[in-house]
Amino acid sequence: MIWDLVFVSISFILGSIPFGKIVASFRGIDITKEGSGNIGATNVFRTVGKIWGVLVLILDALKGALPTLVTLWIYKSNFLNFYLPEVYVFVGISSILGHMFSPFMGFKGGKGVATSLGVFFVLTPVGILVGLVVFGLFILIFRIVSISSIAASVSVFSYLLVYFIVSNTLSQNYILLLSSFLVMVFIIVKHFPNIQRFIKGEEKKIV
Repeated sequence: MIWDLVFVSISFILGSIPFGKIVASFRGIDITKEGSGNIGATNVFRTVGKIWGVLVLILDALKGALPTLVTLWIYKSNFLNFYLPEVYVFVGISSILGHMFSPFMGFKGGKGVATSLGVFFVLTPVGILVGLVVFGLFILIFRIVSISSIAASVSVFSYLLVYFIVSNTLSQNYILLLSSFLVMVFIIVKHFPNIQRFIKGEEKKIV
């Protein structure tokens, strides 16, 4: 159990690093006081600049992907003994929760989309491809990142659910499926203010 706790804890700490706030501070901007006040890539993109927003997107994705990938490799190679089944999934979810509830930000944080992108790119590349296609379609239609992100998270979960049912592997992959459902719910909850603004026609468009 000790290695499970070590990897999950390290992943949470890495996920907690507020790259949006750090990057914006290099430009002399307190991102928590600008735009939406969110530390995510979208707010940095709008407030600090496109290049800086893309940089935060990459960093936030990597802090989810790298611990998940490393743990997956160790798990598959039997290099260490883990007690949790598919511990790499728990490690990935831990990084997402770290981003959303960062102790460095008073247990507040971003909305978890970029970090989820990194985690699920490792866990289900095809699912992420489906999510990116859906995200792109919604961006073309609505030009609103928040709604597109929600749609992408729903599509990743839906893809996994359908795939596991069709392939008759639901019982073998319930941990990944439940994790994707949990992430989807958290992303939707984190976007409640955006949903309310969208309903009122007040949500900002990306372009």
